[in-house]
Amino acid sequence: LTKMYGLNQEYTTLKEEWLIQQGVGDIQNPSQKWRYISQVLPKHGIAASLHISDIPLGKIFCFLPLPELSGLPVHINGQFVLSSNRRSLWSGDTEGQDEKKEWNDKLMEAISSSYVHFLIKACNHYISDKPYENRDMFYNNINQYYELFPYWKPRK
Repeated sequence: LTKMYGLNQEYTTLKEEWLIQQGVGDIQNPSQKWRYISQVLPKHGIAASLHISDIPLGKIFCFLPLPELSGLPVHINGQFVLSSNRRSLWSGDTEGQDEKKEWNDKLMEAISSSYVHFLIKACNHYISDKPYENRDMFYNNINQYYELFPYWKPRK
């Protein structure tokens, strides 16, 4: 299940526009069983600024920001299991099967599936079917869209 919408926030001198997608579970594997947290849904979200250059690298959130960066040009929010100091994702202390680590791994897979869906849907927000005024506007919109992809180097 995913939902995508835009968000406009206006402050006294700053206007922010975000493209947000929320999901529950894995869109590519909807029948997947989630074993660790029986009373919690595997919720996750992706947020991208519509002015991509404002955010060079996205953050990881579990309701509040974690000190780690995602390495992606979008922010990621998920119902992760965190370490006891709440500064990182649970990585596991044992070599055996760890249900907390398995939960985080499955949630990351779900976020990956959702990110692909997000990229497909985001195209409509960046690239228009209408004619562009000039070639620079066309390339600017294309570059903004492709900046959502990991490791994209825009054309000058």
